[in-house]
Amino acid sequence: MAEEIEEIPGDYSEFVSDIQDEMSTIFKEHHIGPQSYFEHWEAFFSAIDWSEPFIQILIICHLILLFSVILSRNHLIPQITLFLFMSSCVVASEWVNEWSSYNYSQFSSQNYFDKRGVFCLFFFSGPLLGFL
Repeated sequence: MAEEIEEIPGDYSEFVSDIQDEMSTIFKEHHIGPQSYFEHWEAFFSAIDWSEPFIQILIICHLILLFSVILSRNHLIPQITLFLFMSSCVVASEWVNEWSSYNYSQFSSQNYFDKRGVFCLFFFSGPLLGFL
């Protein structure tokens, strides 16, 4: 980069380096985004529209599963059934995330499903793994 500045004829090299310094300062001062771990979590949860029916249904399903696990804690067959169901849901979460990213407009106002599956991990697989 310094070689390019020296090749410019005249006093323009000082002008260009001043502009580079100024732009660097502006970018550093106006860096907008979460800085701490807490701010990342806060940004993640504020980006979710909690009034969307599919989010509410997902939360209700997790609560129903939680109560089912608690109520069937002394019964082997229901516990095995719940374990197999939740394990298969976790295994299928990659497919669910991929399908949801292409078809989100059918059930959501925004696309929560990225290629890495962060939303699906926290809101679909995460609670299921907690119940297992």
